[in-house]
Parts: sequence; structure tokens; C-alpha cells
Amino acid sequence: MSFVSVAPELIQGAAQQLAGVGSSLAEAAATATGPTTGITAAAGDEVSVAIAAVFGNAGRQFHAMSAQAQAFHSEFVSLMNAGAGAYASAEAANAEQVLLDFGATVAAPYQALVSNTVNNLQSLGGAITANPAPLLNQLLSNQLGYGQSVATGFQNAVANLPAELANLPAAIQGLSAFDPASIAQLVVGQQIGYAQLIATSLQNAGNDFLAGLTALPANLQTGLQTIMSGDVTGGLLQVGGAFLAPIFTNLSVTVDPVTGLLDIVPGGALGDLVPILGIPAQMAQNFTNLLPAGSIPATMAQRATNLFTTLTDLSQTLDLNTGNLHIGLPVVLALDALGPPLATLQAVGSSASAFIGAAQTGDALGAVAALIDAPAVIANGFLNGQAALPLPALLGGPGGIETITAIPVGGILTPLQFASLSIPALGPGSLTLSGTTFGGILPGLLVFLPETLAQAIGAPPIA
Repeated sequence: MSFVSVAPELIQGAAQQLAGVGSSLAEAAATATGPTTGITAAAGDEVSVAIAAVFGNAGRQFHAMSAQAQAFHSEFVSLMNAGAGAYASAEAANAEQVLLDFGATVAAPYQALVSNTVNNLQSLGGAITANPAPLLNQLLSNQLGYGQSVATGFQNAVANLPAELANLPAAIQGLSAFDPASIAQLVVGQQIGYAQLIATSLQNAGNDFLAGLTALPANLQTGLQTIMSGDVTGGLLQVGGAFLAPIFTNLSVTVDPVTGLLDIVPGGALGDLVPILGIPAQMAQNFTNLLPAGSIPATMAQRATNLFTTLTDLSQTLDLNTGNLHIGLPVVLALDALGPPLATLQAVGSSASAFIGAAQTGDALGAVAALIDAPAVIANGFLNGQAALPLPALLGGPGGIETITAIPVGGILTPLQFASLSIPALGPGSLTLSGTTFGGILPGLLVFLPETLAQAIGAPPIA
């Protein structure tokens, strides 16, 4: 590495001054040419002639040396001008390269924004085209199935009419044994249980909501202190968590040691309200259970119940034996909707950190580039960003094996993808899980939602 600094403009100025000095010396030498080389003898004697010859010879030698000095001076000035020009050219080339690098640095985030957006839109369009209107297709398929069942049942009834007529008295006797009082008692008992569950859940939710509000100032202060310490992304996430705390605090995990099934429950007021949201589906299932098993009305009611259950399913489980992760539809859509703000916050934190880091190190171009790139970085995070929501759990209770389930979230266009499971004790690798997929809110609404509802009413799972 060279520690020599050169100012080309100063070198050029010195060369010009030296050129002026050379011109002055040349003029003086030219003026002295005649008087020093053309000396006339003072007298005609031999001594005067010899003295004149000596001085004339000295003058000629002086002018010869002067000519050599002028040549050396001219070459020296030429070399100085050439050096100054070379340094100036090098500086111009360096400045040009810096500007080119700066332009490339500034353009890269905008190129990434356009490229990622186009790719994700193509991926979304391909997913929709591969399975268009799955819910409508399954509804039509079910109606055709009901029609075929009716036709088959009518044919069987006609073929077995004598036997059916013979069994008619027994069927009438069976209807007479129907006890509506026991059914009414069962329904009343269920409603009382639902009422008690609602009261308990609302009370717990109110307590957790007030606790979150009480802790809001302290949590905000912690987040602001984190931002001031330089961790902008972490601080913004803490501030967001402070506002979210009255509703949601964390995810608690319980492990069934026999089945290896992890049951994941949200903490805070949201977790307290989860049992209430499951009541309508339970009521629908209770009604379906009253219908004759295997009948078309029972099949239709069961599929409607499954659809209703799917729409209100907040359960979250992970089967460690098969690697299948199940997250209820409302929770998945909530995570998909949470992804864009989270990815945007991370992008804001990244841009702020880049600007602060460049400013602290005196990198003016880096700071300017961070400011210019910030809109593209933030927009890319909102549209196509990717983040992960880690879910830690201990296998075997306290002191057991730590596992981390990473749930992917992202921008509104981020493609759907599976979660992953990692065990830190075994190394940095991770295992891709099956089951529920997560991504942007648009793929969630346009792909995951209709496919999940179609599966609820009988469609096979997507391979």
C-alpha cells in the first residue's frame, strides 16, 4: 500500500514555473553569446591574441554547457508535466470508477425490487393456473356425487321394495322409541358448558389485556433504548411487540411424550379467546351427529361442519414422528398478514443501520447510497421480503433437547413455503417440514385459502 499523496495541480504549477526559469536562462545565454564568443584582441601582439583566444574559448565552452543545461532543463520540465498528467489521468480514472461503483451500488436494490416482484407475480399466477377455483370445482363434484347417490339409492329401493315394506313396522316401532327429552337435556347441558367457557375465557382475556397495557410504557422504553444503542431492527421489533402485548405475548408449547405431538398455544388475550372461537364448530358437529350416519343429509352436514371448523380452527400442532406441521387457517392468514409489516420493519432497520454505519466511518458516498436505496429496500421488503418467526420448544421437559421451528413469513407477494425444524445441539442444519405452508398474504388468500377450504369438503390434499 502506498502512503504517498500527490497533488497534480501543484506539480503542473511547479513545471510551469520551471519552464519560465528556463526561458529566462535561455534569453540571458543568447544575449551573452556575442560578447563572450566574439572577443577582439586588444592589440596585434601575440600575447593579446592569445588572451583573446582563451576568453573566446571559455565563452564557447560556457555556451555549450548552457545549451546542455537548457536541454536537461527542458527534459526535466517535460518529465514533470508528463508525471502531473499521469497523476491527473489516474485520479480521473479512479473518480470515474468510484462513480461507476456508486451507480452500481445504488441501482442494485432497484434491480432486485423489479426482479423479485416480477418473479413472485409469475409464481403466483402459475399457482393459480395450476389449480383454478378449487373450492368451486369441489362443490360441483360433491353435487354430482349426491345425484349419483340418489339415483343408486332409488334403484336399490325399487329392487328391494318387498323387503323394505316388510321391515316398515319395525322402523315405525324404532321411531316410537325416540326420546326428545334426553336430546333436549343434552343440548341444554352443552349450552351451559359453552356459557361457562365463554365467561372464563372473557375474564382471563380481560386480565391479560390489562397486563399488556400496564407493561406498554416499560416495553416502549426498552425498544427505544435498543434503537438508540444502534440495533435499529431489534428496537423496532420490540416496539411492535409492545403494542401487540395486550393481545398476543408469546407461543407456549407442550409436548406429548407418548405421541410426540407438540401442541402450540398463543399466549395473552388471543390465547384466552381461542376456546370461544371453537364453540360454533362444536355446535355444528353436535347437530351433525344427530343425523342418520351415511345418509346424504349427514354427509352434506358433515362437509358443512368441516368447512365451518376449518374457518374457525386455531389449533397448532407439530407431529415429531412424521414432521407434519398443522396450523389452523385463521392463524396462517394472520401470520401471512403479519409478514409484510415485519419484513418492512426489518428493511427499515437494515437501511437505517447502513446509513448510520456509513456516517460513523466517514463514508459519505455510502451514506448517500443508503438514503437513495432506502425506498427500494423498504418496498422490496414490503412486497417480497422474507423473515422467520422462531418457535422454540424443549423435548423431554426442562433440561431436554431444544428444538426451534422456524415459520417463514414475508412480503405480500412472497411465495408459499414450508416451515423448518432445527435442533441446535445437532448442528446448524434444519429439516423442512410438511403440512401447512406460509408466505405472502396474496398467495395465502388466492392459493392457500381456496385449496384448504376445498380439502375441508372432500378434495384430496395437493401433492
